[in-house]
Amino acid sequence: MWQNAANVEEAKGIKSLRLQLLTVIGEHHSILTANPMGNPNLAVAVYKEAMTLADQLCLSVTDKADLMSGLGTAWLALKEYNDARPWLEQALHIQEQHFAQKEHQCLEPLGNLGIVHYRQGHYDKARSCLERALQIKQKHFGSD
Repeated sequence: MWQNAANVEEAKGIKSLRLQLLTVIGEHHSILTANPMGNPNLAVAVYKEAMTLADQLCLSVTDKADLMSGLGTAWLALKEYNDARPWLEQALHIQEQHFAQKEHQCLEPLGNLGIVHYRQGHYDKARSCLERALQIKQKHFGSD
């Protein structure tokens, strides 16, 4: 019985390491479209697999928020705005709820959501997101 419990914990540890690896790979390949080395298609596949592993490991919603933001960013790089928007909105919502004291955690999904809104012609929403992102950036990192 104890051996089975140890095997389960070992399997969770292996899955957790795999999730970390997939996240690093996804982040590397979701580089903006301006970078010819980026591969957003691979990033989408990696982030989807990472989300599946996160669900299997019952990771917290705050851990999943980074994955959601990465997946949304990869969809944005592919100009798939309807796919990007819900992931970025979910990530932003989670980060706003759980990181009220660390609002700079919201910068990536907020800025990318602003770009999505802009590309979809929702200029008022885009402006709101981007102005808020700029205010947070200036507050925490200066106005350079």
